[in-house]
Amino acid sequence: MTRVVVTGVGGYSPVGNDWPEIESNLRSLRNGVRYMKEWEVYDGLNTRLGAPVVGFGNPPSFIR
Repeated sequence: MTRVVVTGVGGYSPVGNDWPEIESNLRSLRNGVRYMKEWEVYDGLNTRLGAPVVGFGNPPSFIR
């Protein structure tokens, strides 16, 4: 048997930027995929769907 110890949880993702938000969205079966209107300027793309990480440009001070 393999054992795993989780010492902390955090992340930046399309479904949230802290564990309570991520967990809530996952349990509610929400995803971070959306139509990317700003991609309409690019010719030849096969999709306009993306999963942006909102707020990634402003990480908390303890990450810097």
